[in-house]
Amino acid sequence: FLAFSPTLVYYSRFLRMDIFLALFLLVLVAAMWKYLHDGRTRWLIIFAVALSLAFATKEAAFLFVAFLLLYLNGQLALDLTRQPTEESGAGVTWARFFRAAALYPFAWIVAALWPLLREAGAWRRLPRAGDLVVLAGTLTLPFLVPFAKPLLEAFSSGPLDFPEICAAASTRDIAALATGFAVTCAIAAVAGLLWRPRTWLIAAGVAVFIYLTLVTSLWTNLDGFCTGLWGSIDHWQAQHDYRRGMQPWFYYLMVMPAYEFLPLLLALAGGVWALVKGSPFARFLVLWFLTLFAALSFAGEKMPWLNTHLAVPAALIAAWTIQRAWEHWRAPPLDARALLTIAFTLSTAALTLVVFVLDWGPPLAVRVTWGAVALLITIVTTGFVVSRLGWRTLPMLVALIVVVSLAFFSVRTMIEVTFERGDVPKDMLIYTQSSPEITRMADEIDALAEATGKGADLRIAIDSRTSFAWPWVWYLRDYDNVVFSDMEAGLPQGEFDVVLVNATNAAIVSQDLVSRGVTAFAPPTRYPHRWWFPETYKSALTAGPFEGEAWRQIGSGIFKGTWAKDAFSYWRDHDPRVEPGRVEGIAYFPLDFDRGTGQLATQTLEPAQPGVDDAGRPMFGGRGARPGQFSAPVDVEAGPDGSLYVIDRATGILQRFDAGGNLLATIDIRARFFKNARPWGLAVGQDGAVFVADTFGWRVLAFDAELSALTLSFGEPPPGGGEPPGPYTLFGPRDIAIDASGNLWVFFNVK
Repeated sequence: FLAFSPTLVYYSRFLRMDIFLALFLLVLVAAMWKYLHDGRTRWLIIFAVALSLAFATKEAAFLFVAFLLLYLNGQLALDLTRQPTEESGAGVTWARFFRAAALYPFAWIVAALWPLLREAGAWRRLPRAGDLVVLAGTLTLPFLVPFAKPLLEAFSSGPLDFPEICAAASTRDIAALATGFAVTCAIAAVAGLLWRPRTWLIAAGVAVFIYLTLVTSLWTNLDGFCTGLWGSIDHWQAQHDYRRGMQPWFYYLMVMPAYEFLPLLLALAGGVWALVKGSPFARFLVLWFLTLFAALSFAGEKMPWLNTHLAVPAALIAAWTIQRAWEHWRAPPLDARALLTIAFTLSTAALTLVVFVLDWGPPLAVRVTWGAVALLITIVTTGFVVSRLGWRTLPMLVALIVVVSLAFFSVRTMIEVTFERGDVPKDMLIYTQSSPEITRMADEIDALAEATGKGADLRIAIDSRTSFAWPWVWYLRDYDNVVFSDMEAGLPQGEFDVVLVNATNAAIVSQDLVSRGVTAFAPPTRYPHRWWFPETYKSALTAGPFEGEAWRQIGSGIFKGTWAKDAFSYWRDHDPRVEPGRVEGIAYFPLDFDRGTGQLATQTLEPAQPGVDDAGRPMFGGRGARPGQFSAPVDVEAGPDGSLYVIDRATGILQRFDAGGNLLATIDIRARFFKNARPWGLAVGQDGAVFVADTFGWRVLAFDAELSALTLSFGEPPPGGGEPPGPYTLFGPRDIAIDASGNLWVFFNVK
């Protein structure tokens, strides 16, 4: 169950902390129960090492340790009540239970003060659960100092919020923090040394050394003393107040059945069995699952990766259920006929579910018929096996039928979420994921660097708005000329080979490129930068779990709405059938770079051809720098022969088209005549002459109808120093008009 869990396998592919934490907690539990079983000191040392590794890995460890201490405290209370009962010879179960309940709030105090109480003769020996309470409690106590932040702030110079406190702490701040840790460490040391001095010194010494080595990055980052001991818990608390993810209370009620349905189904049945007739270990597993499920569901921060810490106890309960069913069966020696019958039963059971659930081609009526036949065969053969091997066979056979029937779907889900669509957010296990376009474009940037010969000197500008720079920071880490800038105010200064923009700033950057006269880029492409599973479920149920309205909505959604159908459809296909949420990006690559081949284009670019838009209307041009395309067209005028003239203020290019939108001629005013030209307006005379208002070139230009020659140029910029304007002074000519008499009217960019 652990090896094929969709959640565990999926998060095993990530360098996230949760899969490591799951391993350390599993070792912690194993060491705890081994010590409770045989009492060997080595298990205490392993317990301390696992606890230290868990604390250094992720703050979610504290949730589990809180449960562990509560459980061990309860076990200690039961064990302490057993001893006097055994001595008095009056062992009454309910009486012992009530005595344990009364002792429960104080059991940990008994463990901490055990040497004093033992001398007083109250108890004969400290139960093993008490040893674990002392060890876990003393190793955990110093980590609880951040919970006393309001008290410590009364003695500090200001707020003790992370990360500010670790970056710039005053002397009073350091004294306040040091006092808090000194007091808790002293209390822990006294309790540990009173308990078992040699054992505690070894366990605590090893645990502290491991923890500090990890949080200081092998002693190379001494700031880890603050960020680890104080920052981890303080930051964790803040995230729950912030409610990162903003997920509803029923979040894990959706995620667990969607992915861990096989162990969950066995755990639900086996959990009841464990609570009624199970061993202490089995009850511990059930309490582990239920406590963490409740804690994670009502915690402020709910994230899909935390499902890891529910999948582990669910898998263990499922495994215990199978083992318990096997023991209950007490299987006699089976002959070949019995084995074949059982195998045939399991096969038909699996076939039944596959035929009913999957759409494998035939019409629904045919699938239902075949499924009904397979179900009937399964029932008949199950009855035959039970009648021959006895009724004690039934629990084991049912458990095997569940496992075999659902194993196909569980493995299928695991493979699809992990290996087929790991970066496509059709799964709830994906919170926010970089899209596959990121790696593809990173490869294209590498190809451009090689094709241009610039290598690591390729000039790249990346928008940093709303964390857009990530994961480009990682993928482009080997490039030396990468500029990260919030482009809310426009493109940073300089020339760039590649520009990657948050779509929110797309219009600003596009306008900036136009105003700078940049024409070296191909038309920009839009791509999904970061995306996430569509969270439409948040609005489906808005009432809290303790409100009657919530359960009315649930009943209505299941029995009158489509909730059941939608849940089954998603369980089967893992396709939300809704577009994922996303942050989009805009990518600018050089005009002469072929992103398909990774090579610089050498052939002459063909003119863009006319066509129609989505509504079927004729159109020509399009955004781009190819002949017949535009970057910022600002005026269009018709000639006497029906020709259309378009001026582009970004490129400084004037183009002529026939009435059908086919390109006839083009002239680059900037390249051929005036480098500083900023054309804006157009006018066409009755003789076909084309007049251009060059706004920030302070002139008017005239070309023949074929755009083959410049026939006229006049105008001069406004004078400076208070001198009066001359007859040809043009104050930013914006547009031109020609009246019926052929007079040329020039409109200025000033009042």
